[in-house]
Amino acid sequence: MAGLTTSWTNEAITEEANAALALRLLGGSERLLWVLPQPGDAELDAATSLWEVLPRFLTSWVWLLGTAVVVLALWQGRRLGPVVTEPLPAVVSAAETTRSRGRLYRQAKDRAHALAAARAGTRRRLAPRLGLPRSGDPDLLVTAVADATGRPAPEVRALLVTGRADDDQTLVATVRALRSLEDELQV
Repeated sequence: MAGLTTSWTNEAITEEANAALALRLLGGSERLLWVLPQPGDAELDAATSLWEVLPRFLTSWVWLLGTAVVVLALWQGRRLGPVVTEPLPAVVSAAETTRSRGRLYRQAKDRAHALAAARAGTRRRLAPRLGLPRSGDPDLLVTAVADATGRPAPEVRALLVTGRADDDQTLVATVRALRSLEDELQV
């Protein structure tokens, strides 16, 4: 005999003694109703959509609720108009921001990004002093700085573009050299 979970299904109830077992177990009460559905029991003209099953007054409530939600969304939604500026909650000086960013780089031991930020700042400040665009070609800036300072182009390239900082001392020395280069080109 099959397990209890499968023996009481419509497919297996008529096999072996499954019906007798079910009647004996369920027949403890005075009344037991056993229904075996037949294909003709289902009505062929049954409702096919949810709207046909719901009561008529409920559809009007659904439409009313939907309209209320749309009106509420439009009323509470963002108005189309000029953007309103708000004052910042605190003013932070550029020097404090720079020091904090440097502390983050030091904590992460990310010398490459720290050096890249220092170089980008130096290039951005030097380019206008030499009559070049701020976001111009670094090779053009290297040539202009080498001509203006009299330093060899490979040394200027190492400072502004290609040099590496493998330890903190090299990073500090490179940043000081960048600052010295900027001081040479003060107008």
